[in-house]
Amino acid sequence: MQLIDIVLGEPPPKWQPPPIDLVRPRCCASCRAVAGAGAALLMHGHGVREVVVVIPPRHWQGRARLVETQLRRFLCTLCGASVTVYPRGVLPRHAYSLFAIVFAWWCACRRPIGRGLDDPAVYALQGVDRPVRRKPDKRPESVHRRGRRRWRSLARWAAKIGVWWPGRAVAGAIWRERATSLLAGFVGGAGEDVARLLAALASHAGRGAAM
Repeated sequence: MQLIDIVLGEPPPKWQPPPIDLVRPRCCASCRAVAGAGAALLMHGHGVREVVVVIPPRHWQGRARLVETQLRRFLCTLCGASVTVYPRGVLPRHAYSLFAIVFAWWCACRRPIGRGLDDPAVYALQGVDRPVRRKPDKRPESVHRRGRRRWRSLARWAAKIGVWWPGRAVAGAIWRERATSLLAGFVGGAGEDVARLLAALASHAGRGAAM
């Protein structure tokens, strides 16, 4: 299931991974051995890994949601390295999906490109308070970021535009200007919000990543 299907419809209890043969790596990311060089199967299925991913609200209304996502893992039969394959739109070492990041930028970008919301308002829609790990005899508490002047993740994500969309020129000295320039370059004119967001996702360089 594609990430866009989850956002537009009801999210499943778990985001199931695609069929194993569809995402089996063609080479090992560690030893660089290429599949098909011998008779034996190079990358063996090695179970699944579960992570929680932040996705935008359904139809871009309301607050962000958390979806449990299953990632397929593979084991190289030559060097013994394990590889985790991320579905398109899920970024390694990021709790927020690419769609959630682009949606947050769109909320923060000034009109007519975006909605023109300030950082606290964007966080109210897309931010997710994380529980703090405490001792078993203690009740978990939540970390609330409301009231801060800035949501620093927006700027950190914008610093990776050149990595996530290599070759796409963006202008601006601050993160909001760079995010606006990125989204403006996908679809011209106003009133095409959905098309602009989908174009940004489709042009992402990752298209699924193996770690």
